Amino acid sequence: MSQQLPLPFGLDPEYTFARFLQGPNGEVVRHLECVAQGSGASPVLIHGPFGSGKTHLLQACCMAAATRGQSAMTLPMKMVREQGPLAIDGLGEIDCLCLDDIESVIGNAAWEDALFLLFNALKDREAHLVMTARTPPDSWPFVLKDLHSRLASGPIIALKPLSESESIQALIGHASALGLEMSEAVAHYLVRRVQRDLGSLLRQLDQLDRASMAAARRLTIPFVRSIIDNDP
Repeated sequence: MSQQLPLPFGLDPEYTFARFLQGPNGEVVRHLECVAQGSGASPVLIHGPFGSGKTHLLQACCMAAATRGQSAMTLPMKMVREQGPLAIDGLGEIDCLCLDDIESVIGNAAWEDALFLLFNALKDREAHLVMTARTPPDSWPFVLKDLHSRLASGPIIALKPLSESESIQALIGHASALGLEMSEAVAHYLVRRVQRDLGSLLRQLDQLDRASMAAARRLTIPFVRSIIDNDP
């Protein structure tokens, strides 16, 4: 079982490695799978724009580590920022710690001091730290320069956007995994009508799966259009 802070944050069971639309991002998935197994270089920093799948990957890593018997936790730094550095007190005992949006607390001296101590505690135990941010750390307003060097001491991986053709093939593959038959024409229509970020595509696919089952309908363009047009 993964250890959790006494805070209202949980893991979404839909956020697994299997449901991540890899496209050109197979490298980061393979590395995080190694981390979840207790190997792989650490710390790991994944950066990319909103909707690129950062939170999905963090939660997938956390869940995979927990199922292999490691203590694991994911923490959204934006949501605990106002609670102060005590929110991460004691997390140096976690085997696989995942910090989402870490750059949101950079520039605050108290937070940076706490992160510095946390990093050293994890390193001493050879535990794993995985972080996400929108930009690479060279652009962050560090107060503590030593923290910059430590957080940037491991792999820094930029998430690449899916091309249209990659999105189409990924949608077809995930639809098949759900037991849905999706033609290339339908996938092409969907990609053109829905935001191409991972979260939007998967949410739309889940909605189509439910609608298809309820109506006992195949995924045709008219049917998909009717669902999208009625989406509030």
